Amino acid sequence: MRESFAEHYRGLFAVAYRDLISFSRGRVAVFSSLILPLGFLVFIGIGLDDVVDPSAVGASYLKFVYPGMIAMALSQTALFGGAQIFWDRQYGYLKMMLAAPVSRLGIIGGKITAVTVISLFQVAAMLVVAPFIGVSVTGWVIPALFLYLVLFSVAVGSLGVLIGVRIRSPQSAQMVGVVTFPLTFMSGMFFPVNSVPTWLEVLAKINPLTYPVAGIREVLLSRTDPDVSTAVLEPFAVHVFGYRMGAWENALVAAGFGVVLLAAATWSFSRQE
Repeated sequence: MRESFAEHYRGLFAVAYRDLISFSRGRVAVFSSLILPLGFLVFIGIGLDDVVDPSAVGASYLKFVYPGMIAMALSQTALFGGAQIFWDRQYGYLKMMLAAPVSRLGIIGGKITAVTVISLFQVAAMLVVAPFIGVSVTGWVIPALFLYLVLFSVAVGSLGVLIGVRIRSPQSAQMVGVVTFPLTFMSGMFFPVNSVPTWLEVLAKINPLTYPVAGIREVLLSRTDPDVSTAVLEPFAVHVFGYRMGAWENALVAAGFGVVLLAAATWSFSRQE
C-alpha cells in the first residue's frame, strides 16, 4: 500500500512540477493567460452592456456576465491543458513517464493538478477587477468560490485528458476546439438554460460545465450583491425536474461529473501502451 501511494505521489508531483515550470517559462503563455480572460470580459461584457436591458438580468450585463467569463477562461485552460497529454505522447515525454516507477493515476493527477493551479492563477487575475465591476469578493465567498473552481478544473481537466488520450494524430487535435465550443455556449454562461428549446435544454443539463457555472454565478452575485437577489437570478438557475438547484446542489453535481470524468480518463489512459 505504501509503495502504491509513493508511486501515485511521485507521478503527480513530477508531472505537475514539469507542467508548471514549462508554463512559467513561456512568457507568451503567461501573458496570454492573463490578458485573454480580461479581453473577453472587456469586449463581451462592456460591448453588450448597453445593448442588454438591465431588467432582464437584474443588474448590468457586465456584472451578470462576469462569472461566465471566469468560467469560460477556466474551462479553456483546463480542457486544452488536459488534452496536452497528446503532445506529451508525440514528443516522447509520456513514453519516458510510463517507463518510470510511477502510477498512471499519478500521471493523470499531475496533469489535472497543473491545469488547476494555472486556472486559479487566471481567475486570481480576473478577481482583481471585481471591485471595479461592483462585485464584492470577501468573507466566505472566497472558500466557496475556490471549491467551485477546483471542482470545475478537475471535471474539465479530466475531460481534456480523456480527449487527449483518444487523439491519434495532430490533425485530430482540432477535436478539442470542436468539443470546447458547444460545452461553453450550452452551459448558461451567456443565456438561461431554461429558456431554450427542449432538446437544447436537455443537452445543457447533461453538460458538466452547466452546474459549476450556475454555482459560481450564485456565489459571486446573489450572495454578495444586495441588488442581485435570488428571485432575479431565478430564470438563470438550473432546474432539474422542476427542482431549483442551489449552490450546494450544483457543487455536488459538479463533483459527481468530476468523479465520472476522472474515472473515465483514468480507465482510458490505463489502456495506453
